[in-house]
Formats: sequence, structure tokens, C-alpha cells
Amino acid sequence: MIVSDTSVKQGNIIAEAGYIQRREWVTYKVREDNYPYNTSIKFEVSSFSQVIFQKAVDALIERHEILRTTLQVIDGTLKQVIHPSKHFSIPYTLTDVCSFEEKERDDFVTKKVSLSTRTPFNLELGPLFRVEVFKKRTDLYNIYFIIHHLIFDLHSFQVFKKDLAQFWKMFTNDFFEPVTSNVIQYKEYAAFENELLENKNNAHRLYWEEKLADGLPRLLVIDEKKWELHREKYIALANEVKTKMDQLPFSDDRVIAGVLRKYKANAAGYLSFNYTNDLTKSIQKYKEQGRNGILSLLIAGIAITFNKLSGQRTFAFDVPASSRANIKYKDTIGWLTTSGPCFITLREDQNIPALLDEIDEQLYFLSRHSVYPFEAIGSRFDPPVGGDMPVFLTLVTKDQDLGPVQEGMVYHKHRGTTTYQNLAIFIDLYNDAMTLNLAYDNFLFDPSLIETITNDHAQMLSAIVHEILA
Repeated sequence: MIVSDTSVKQGNIIAEAGYIQRREWVTYKVREDNYPYNTSIKFEVSSFSQVIFQKAVDALIERHEILRTTLQVIDGTLKQVIHPSKHFSIPYTLTDVCSFEEKERDDFVTKKVSLSTRTPFNLELGPLFRVEVFKKRTDLYNIYFIIHHLIFDLHSFQVFKKDLAQFWKMFTNDFFEPVTSNVIQYKEYAAFENELLENKNNAHRLYWEEKLADGLPRLLVIDEKKWELHREKYIALANEVKTKMDQLPFSDDRVIAGVLRKYKANAAGYLSFNYTNDLTKSIQKYKEQGRNGILSLLIAGIAITFNKLSGQRTFAFDVPASSRANIKYKDTIGWLTTSGPCFITLREDQNIPALLDEIDEQLYFLSRHSVYPFEAIGSRFDPPVGGDMPVFLTLVTKDQDLGPVQEGMVYHKHRGTTTYQNLAIFIDLYNDAMTLNLAYDNFLFDPSLIETITNDHAQMLSAIVHEILA
């Protein structure tokens, strides 16, 4: 849909779209399912007033422009259209499920939220979040916000939660303070992002030009013939995406690597694994020492495991890295968090402490330079570099107890899920447990190899930690 300046409603603010917005808009357009890249957050409250809740949400929308922003093509260029808050109220429904049996009630809520999460948003018309409220008991209400990732990241959740609680309290106590905010709005971050992309000599751009010059090292544990076929498929997908992008009313050649990363998911297997209680205690002790990061420890364990299995020494691990290092954006809601490949090389003469120091250093460089989207550089290559990631790894530390868990492999589904990476590893560290969930491309990995990697990594991690703590 092409929207001219004259058709934009009076009172809207028109601003340049940022890189992430352009990438996600193109992805939304070239995918056949309109890419429902949505996330949901849940709140539980013991009492609920529809009037107060609506006022709190309206105040939140007034405070943060991104919550009332849509994307439109205006005169051939993708723009942010920031709507006046008075025209952008978010209606919601309150569903009473008190009369349901407990299991029936929980199943109903789960299915409805799941359906809402999988339902695409219209990026041009908006809004880009919706609300579901359920009354489960007279003293228990569940509130779900289903939000497109385009306007939200993990840090945004903390800002959203804090501000919503503030407004809820304000209206509950029946006093009103004008929403005069010194929040840096997302349009200002987008302007900064665009300025960075246009500067051809900044340090961030030069960093990625050097890092991506030789592409990304593939995982040598993958059979070479399978990899060659996988590579042919990737090249064909790149050509398909290029053709679709050329047909859009707006496009940006710099986003193709990022679009390719999310264009089509691959059929995947899924493995869930719990580390031993002893290893969790050792890692918590290691964490208290504070010499190296937990993420560095995990990367070291995985890299050494792959080295033992294939002899590979150079790796690229795609890990989340926040561009909120600048404190000015600490209260900004929007997608400011990105990721990038962290390059690691194992050396024969390198001991474990030296390896951990090197990984810490590489993660620091990644965090510093991830403010510049590496895929903008990777998109210049043919085929694009960064559209096919060998390993995605994320660590989430949770300051809570998980409770007793079954140690070792919990389950392993050889089919039935999907992944956008060759191998995606999700690790959660609780106070009393550490879990691993792993999705792998069915074509590239045999289930037996995945189980070997998982078990060997657990053993390697245990050996590394005990060596450090000895």
C-alpha cells in the first residue's frame, strides 16, 4: 500500500524509518504469512478496574510514541507515522472464565493467547499491540499484551512494566499528573541509526567490514555434501528474496541479509536438557568470582566440544548484544537490541583462563559495535553474508528458583518444530538449576550427533569449571 502525504491524517508526525524498521517491513512484505513476529508479556493482578486499566494504557501510549507508530510508504520512502494519542486508543475485552473447570480454564486461556500471538499485525494500519484480559477468579486476573517485535525488545519490557505500574497506581489513587516526559523517543534513535549507516568511515562499520571479509565459518561437524546442498538452497533463496524485494514499492538493498535470516524456517528437531545440580552449583560459584562472564564460559565449552568432534578452531556464534550501552536510551521503548556474530579462534598453546579472557574481549567488541547492524555490510556480498547463521546462542539469567528437575536429557523430538539457524541454543540459568533447549536443522544434523554434542558439552563445561575453581 502506497500512502501519499496528502492522505496522512492531520496531526500525525512523519519521521524517517530506522534500519530495523526497514528490515522488518521488508520481511513482513516478502513472507507469505505476513511474518507474525510477535511476543507476549503477562501480568497477574488480584483486582481489576476496566476504567483505570484503560486510562493507564492510554497514558502509556501517550508517553511512548512507538506504541502509536505505524509504517507507511510515502512518496517511495518508508516512513514512521506517529499518530496522536487521542486517536490511538487500544480497546480490549475482559473474558470471564471463572465458571470453567481449572484445566478447561487454563487450556482456554492458553489457546486464545496462542492464537492472538500467531495472528499478524498490519504494519501500515496498526496498532502493533493488542490486549487480552481474563478473569480467572474473583481475586485473580491475567493480563496479556501481545506486541509485534518491531516496537519492542527485552529491555522494553522492563520500561513498559515500570511505566504501566506507575500509571496504574496514579489512577488507582485518583490523582493525575500531566504526562510530561523527557523520554528519548524511538524516532530519535532511528535518526541516529540512519546517520550511522550513512557514515562510511565510522569505527563500527570498519569493524564489521574486517570481520565479515571472509564470510562466516561453517560448522565442520556438518557433513560436507549436506552443507554444499544447503548452500545451494541458500543461494536460491537469496535470488528469490531479491526478486520479491525488487517488486516492492519500497526496498533497501542493505537489509537482504537480515531478511534472509527470517525468510523461511527450516524443519527442525528439538532437544531439552538439564545440567546436573553439582554443575549448577559450580557455575553459581564461578559467577560469584566475577573474573569472566557466564556467556564466555558457555561459548568456550561449545567451541571446545566442536573442536574435539571435528578439529575446527575458528567459530562465529550469533549472540544478542544490546545497543542500549548509551544511557540516554534507557527509558526508550522500541527495538534497540540486536545481535551479531562473535568470532572465536582456539589456539593450541591457549589455556582455559586465556581462552575465557579472549572470549570476554570478543564479546565486548561485539557489544560495542553491534550498534551498527552487521548485516548491512553482509548484504553487499553475493551471496549475502549473515543471512545463514551457523550457531545462535543466548543466555538468560533468572533470579528465581526452578525447583527440582530431571537431570540430563528431558526429551528429544526429532521432528515437529522449526528453526531459522543451523543450530539454536537457549540456556537459562536459575538460582538452583540450569537448562538447555536446542533446535537444529533436520537436514544438517542427525539426532544422534545432536545428543553427542549436548552430552559432550555438559561434560566439557563441568571440566572447565572445575579446572577454574580448583
